[in-house]
Amino acid sequence: MSIRHDRFQIEVKRGKVRNEGQCPAIGKECNDLVRIIVTIFDLEGFTNFCDSVSVNKNIIVASYINGFLSWINYRLDLEVNSGRLPERPRISKFLGDGLLYIWEVQRQGLNSRRILDLINFCYNLTRGKDRYEKEFLPEFMRKLGHNWDCDYPKHLRVGISLGHAVKYIQLGHLVDYVSECINIASHLLKVHPAVYFIAHSDVYVGPEMSKLGYVKKKTTIRGISKSIAVYIDKDDFAALSDKSKFQDIR
Repeated sequence: MSIRHDRFQIEVKRGKVRNEGQCPAIGKECNDLVRIIVTIFDLEGFTNFCDSVSVNKNIIVASYINGFLSWINYRLDLEVNSGRLPERPRISKFLGDGLLYIWEVQRQGLNSRRILDLINFCYNLTRGKDRYEKEFLPEFMRKLGHNWDCDYPKHLRVGISLGHAVKYIQLGHLVDYVSECINIASHLLKVHPAVYFIAHSDVYVGPEMSKLGYVKKKTTIRGISKSIAVYIDKDDFAALSDKSKFQDIR
């Protein structure tokens, strides 16, 4: 029995697999090791929203997603056009219930000041003056023009992480990044249901974070055995009825 695919042939004989061709990508160093900043935005209750739509479901969900992506990308363009961010992320993906952005630190000119601007951009969309539930959601519902009773996602949260990544390139085009820090950013979103902004402390190291209203705490996330240091909003932390998930850094 033979399974043929392009110029690549795998032959199965007596329960063993033998490669009769040459796969050009195997064994070749064609990928780069880079430093990236990952931001993952999560729409709280997106699945419940989809389940709550009883009529015109495809229209409402598609309108909502299109409006959300247009709003957050408009806000990102303002940051780039103002010079606070040097350029847009190298990768942006809609994840089904949120959005992934990836910047390359060195190649995209993200120095300390601009990393701080990126952190503040993420904070503003989730907890600041331009936040999702204050700016986007009321305007979207007004423009929708229908009184459809839906349980729209009430809040937007974000997890931010920095680390090294392998950048995969195929035929001269960027394919994807593989990095532990993508998993870290995703797990940060689940640290506490009442924390909507959370960043791994490695993203920015400096006294400005505390001056701008962020507190540094220790916490644990799934997949990492030891505690990690994170920044969260000072007011969010003060409002928590249960702070047991976070510890002081000595």
